[in-house]
Amino acid sequence: AIDEVQFFSNLFRHEDKIFSQGGEDGVIAQVFRRFGTTNKIAVEFGCENAQEVNSRLLWEQDGWRAILLDGGFENVSLHP
Repeated sequence: AIDEVQFFSNLFRHEDKIFSQGGEDGVIAQVFRRFGTTNKIAVEFGCENAQEVNSRLLWEQDGWRAILLDGGFENVSLHP
């Protein structure tokens, strides 16, 4: 349990901003490196135009499928 506490306490060291707003890309990657994945489906709420979202790296470069939801309909290609 101490190892997990240490892992989560140090996640900030893995921050890396590729598509996310605040370094979540690196944090998410580190969590999945540590714990693995199962079905590789992401759900993103409030994605606006999908330029800066936490799941974009997963679906653009790691083969994930994603459901992107936004109430503003700014990008009509996301809402066929």
